[in-house]
Amino acid sequence: MSDKSLEEQIRVASRIELSSYRNRRIDALAEQVGAREAALREIDRLTEDYPDHYLGQIARAALTPEDTDAQA
Repeated sequence: MSDKSLEEQIRVASRIELSSYRNRRIDALAEQVGAREAALREIDRLTEDYPDHYLGQIARAALTPEDTDAQA
């Protein structure tokens, strides 16, 4: 096997591994975003269902400025 052929195989394998890693990271981030969106929906529900109850107060306190902007 020539050195050029081996180098090309190594480059291709590296690209495949990088692509696989990138796809795994994208999937993990998508799961995190989905979980965050679900949490924000639950906070919305709690603040609407229990506005004066401690659950609503806790839910409102958990919101960050970014969350408030995203809900607007």
